[in-house]
Amino acid sequence: MVMLGPPNQGAAFARAFRDNKLYGLLLGPSGKELAGKWNEVEQRLATPPFQFAIVAGTKGINPLLKQDNDIFVTVDETKLTGARDFLTLPLMHGELMDDPQCQECVLKFLQEGYFVSEKARQPIAGPSPPEKAPAEPSPPGRGQGEGLQAKPNPPTSPGPVSR
Repeated sequence: MVMLGPPNQGAAFARAFRDNKLYGLLLGPSGKELAGKWNEVEQRLATPPFQFAIVAGTKGINPLLKQDNDIFVTVDETKLTGARDFLTLPLMHGELMDDPQCQECVLKFLQEGYFVSEKARQPIAGPSPPEKAPAEPSPPGRGQGEGLQAKPNPPTSPGPVSR
């Protein structure tokens, strides 16, 4: 599975407009949940129990967001511990799905398990394990990187990907 611009850590942009009636009308129930009920929504989400990756856009020019963003979600808000690969592309949120380079990277991940190459993978690792392992392993879930110990490299955008 590949997530395109997901608000895995919520969305500051949505929270900024949580009390705006027009925002609620335009984005409906899911937009309202993202804006005002993120803590409740997050409790119901789980880290996928299979390989997954994330693509984040960086072409946003939203002055309300102080970090690289796709207009709606910052790059950091897309990250989720356990992702096998992570990629940023100079695209806005609405462009991710239809962009040929993004589509090619998604296909490559689904076929090969990485966006560009095994060596260039950008996994999102979980916190380092404690020095002494607990007697009982904790169950898999959101925010845990099972067996992943490497720290992620800074996200980069690849050049054109060849087939």
